[in-house]
This record gives sequence, structure tokens and C-alpha cells, in this order.
Amino acid sequence: MIDNKVGVCTVGYMGLTLEDAIKGISKAGFSYIEIAAVRGILEHIRPDKMTTADTDSLMQQLKDYNLELVSVSGHSDLTKRENISYIKSCIDLAEKVGAEFVNTGGGENSDDTLTQFYKNMKELGEYALEKGITIGLETHGGICSTGKETAELVRNINSEGVKINYDTANVIFYSGTRPEEDIKYALDYIGHVHLKDKIGGKGYWNQPPLGDGDIDFELLFQLLIDRGYTGPFMIEIEFEKDTKRTVKLVDEAVKKSHDFVDNLFSKLSS
Repeated sequence: MIDNKVGVCTVGYMGLTLEDAIKGISKAGFSYIEIAAVRGILEHIRPDKMTTADTDSLMQQLKDYNLELVSVSGHSDLTKRENISYIKSCIDLAEKVGAEFVNTGGGENSDDTLTQFYKNMKELGEYALEKGITIGLETHGGICSTGKETAELVRNINSEGVKINYDTANVIFYSGTRPEEDIKYALDYIGHVHLKDKIGGKGYWNQPPLGDGDIDFELLFQLLIDRGYTGPFMIEIEFEKDTKRTVKLVDEAVKKSHDFVDNLFSKLSS
């Protein structure tokens, strides 16, 4: 029996409202959600600007649609000290609403920035632990382009408050690495997984509904199950570049992905 939490990140609803995302994710049959809070890119919420009333309203909205907030996507460049305060605001919100994770990228890759990155992550790891939250460093390019590279960073950070958020498609897009091989280097450090399918190789933007790309999710799930992974799976659907997203288009993709995962979990559990 596979009982990991499976939900959807609202990044698929780029250009649409948070209400659209909440309704569509719930209607598709999911019980869990990750909300995008990426400044200047996709601000379904802005934790640093939310009042108590805003937080209460969000919690009520999720309750109305029987959704549990598992993670906040607050991606920031953490080689820069000025971004620490924003991630702390994401952690504070996660604590208030009972979420488990705050996901973020690492930052750009250079010797000059890596030292500052480790200083920043030491502070953030301690802060997250105090709040009972885990930071998920996502395989999202730069210093976190692959699971192998990100595992080394997490080992060096050496904090229970920092794990890997493994994105199955990003390792292809940013580095041309296949997740079916790369994930083996990261298994001991993964706390959160983004399920994202992929068509095409490095630099080619096409992340369709799950099952429509060429990633071997059955193998990935089996590797994670065999290693005893108990963390959440959050689905991301980002379509082809410049796709005009409508509520109907995204809702259908979310439902298709739900059925794909449901069928695959049933197969693996039998």
C-alpha cells in the first residue's frame, strides 16, 4: 500500500487565479496542494505581505475544498543574503497553516557565491527546524542542477531542516541528465518530490500531463518505495512554452495526471 501524500502545485495555473487552482485540484480528486509564492513570477500568495486575515481566509478556502496545504513554493536565489527574509516569511506561513515544506532553488553556480550560500542555508536550516518545517532544495538549475549535485550540497549543509525537493523533469531541462539514473544519488536526502513529465532534452520546454512524456515514473516510484520514501509527491504541469492556459485546459491536465498516478500506484501496490 502506497500512502504518500499526492497533490498538485499551483504553478500549472500560471496566469490564472489561486481560486481557479484550488477548485480544479479539488475537483480532480486531490486532497493536497502546494501553492506558488515565487516573487515576480507567480504570486498566488505573498507570505511576506499576508495579514492574519489573509492567512485565515486562505485556510478557510482550502478547508472549503477539502485541501491540505503541504508545501509553499517560495523559490529564491539563496546565494544572496537579501533573500533570507523572504524564505523565513514562507517558513512562518507554513508553520501557521500546518504545511510541512518550503521549496526553493539554490542559486547561480560560482565559487564566489557558494560560500555565502552555505552561510545562508545554515541560518535557514536552523530557523526551519525551530518552526518544525523542512526546506526543500529543488533540482532547479544553477548549483542544484542535478540530484547528485544537490545531494552534495545537502550533505555539506548537514541540517535536518534541509532536504532535497527532487524535480523529475528539471534535471533533464537544466543538465540533460536522466532522472531514472540521477535520482539514485539523491535517494538518501529526498524529502519532497515534484512529479513532472518531460518531452525533449536539455533546454527544451515541454512538461505535459503525467504519462504524456517519456519519463519512466514506474521505475522512479519503485526506487523511492524501495528506499522507504514517505514524503509527499506534488505534481507540476508546465505545458509547452507560450501555451495559452485556460482553466479548462489546466483542469483537464490535472485530472489526467491524477488518473495516471492513481493507476500507477494501484499497479505498484498489487
